Amino acid sequence: MATEKTLRICNKGHKYYKSSRLTNGTLLDLQPKRLIKHNLFEPNSETVMAVLTYEFQEKDGITLLTGKEELPQPLDTAAFDDASAGWKSALDLVKQIAETL
Repeated sequence: MATEKTLRICNKGHKYYKSSRLTNGTLLDLQPKRLIKHNLFEPNSETVMAVLTYEFQEKDGITLLTGKEELPQPLDTAAFDDASAGWKSALDLVKQIAETL
């Protein structure tokens, strides 16, 4: 069951924390040690641009972190390249946060 909590990471558009870009979104589901699901709003808007899901799976003493992005419409090549470039920093930041919990 999804938890409806507003996750306001920043108030206006994009901001940076330790060189990571942070955005606004709503926490849709949180299952400790299993799953984080949230949406992302367009900069300076409440229009949903994507839904992101991070899953944690333990196997053979290690934790596998996977991410999935659901988009409301197909991306052109430039937008796809931009979205792909953001995944490394997003996964690194989620990993960093998870390791401190």
